[in-house]
Amino acid sequence: MTPLIATAISVVLFWTLLVGGLLLSLGGSWQSLIRYRDWKRAGTLVGCESVRADQTVQVGMTGTVAFAGATRASSVECLVSACSRSILTLRLDGWEAGMPSSALGAGRVVDVMLRSPHGVLEFTTNIRNLSAVAGDSPSVFVSLPFWISRRQRRGAYRQKLLMPVTILNEPWHTTKTGGFCRSGMVDNLSASGCCIELEGTGSPAQARATLDMLLTDTVILVKLPIPAISRELNARIVASELISVRGGNGVRIRCSFFDMKPFEQELLVSAVFAAQRNSLKARTA
Repeated sequence: MTPLIATAISVVLFWTLLVGGLLLSLGGSWQSLIRYRDWKRAGTLVGCESVRADQTVQVGMTGTVAFAGATRASSVECLVSACSRSILTLRLDGWEAGMPSSALGAGRVVDVMLRSPHGVLEFTTNIRNLSAVAGDSPSVFVSLPFWISRRQRRGAYRQKLLMPVTILNEPWHTTKTGGFCRSGMVDNLSASGCCIELEGTGSPAQARATLDMLLTDTVILVKLPIPAISRELNARIVASELISVRGGNGVRIRCSFFDMKPFEQELLVSAVFAAQRNSLKARTA
């Protein structure tokens, strides 16, 4: 190999490595900017925290897809059928034949909400492709941001404990009906809400009748056995479901407190921490 050829090869290799390094640097910077944009966007929602999508979104999650200009009430139920680091496949189980197919076009902006055990995941993205087979629910491939928003299902630390409780459904609290009063046990408690398992109501029909009076957004009064809190606490039901308990069929409700005074919240926090200390002592004894 002549010196001229060797020099030419060295120059070509030098510029190839230099250009390749610059392209890698630009690509990395671009990805960093995209991730920073996703992080800023995810953190702008009130009451949400930013979480990594690849560590949070999983196959099998259910949720909704709302198209541009649509409301949550008109959103479509979906299921995560596949997930990679950058692409999410959503099967639109709630899609109806009469809906406009133009809404599924590539580039369309959609708002995605997914349910997870630790909260609600929310992000805005674009449709990249569509897969539709006759007779099956259509599927859309959307871009998965690196950072997404997670709205916590619980607004404060909760301690799992058993505590007797009485609830009173406010609309039925009249002298004519005698009030809807049911006793049960608090499954866990925090300053923001609690879970309650009501005592057995007997037959499935009775349990269903109880559940019908304890639907989501129903306001109830919760009486906790905390001597310093003498009044019933106002609470709004977040979710309710039928369960099997001792004594027959029962109802489990999740509710959040509202219109609480600061000292009442402090008393609830003290009760939660006291239960935590007792639990730790029992484990170490």
